[in-house]
Amino acid sequence: EVATLSIMGVWLVLWVTAIQTSHKVLRNNVIGTAATVTQLLLFASPLSTMAKVIRVKSAASINTFFASIGALCSMLWIVDGFVLDDFYLYAPNILTLALGVSQLMLSAVYGS
Repeated sequence: EVATLSIMGVWLVLWVTAIQTSHKVLRNNVIGTAATVTQLLLFASPLSTMAKVIRVKSAASINTFFASIGALCSMLWIVDGFVLDDFYLYAPNILTLALGVSQLMLSAVYGS
């Protein structure tokens, strides 16, 4: 709860700052970086679950549906990022795709 409120507070400050900033490139870089960090935190959160799966040799704690949808979503954003030549779209999604595929591989290897 505290982490969620903290992230929301940071986003509120960034949003207010972005509205007041007339420099478009700076505004895009600040918001793009914040979005990238937020996305990576969201998709990296299952890393502790992945460590548990390897330790107990059971993928019962992995939500395969969520991992599949996350990987698909990341692939679509990667394509969009390359089409638009937007670093803030393709770079973090390459990392999140790797995390999603890692979860799916663990699920395939260790089953549920």
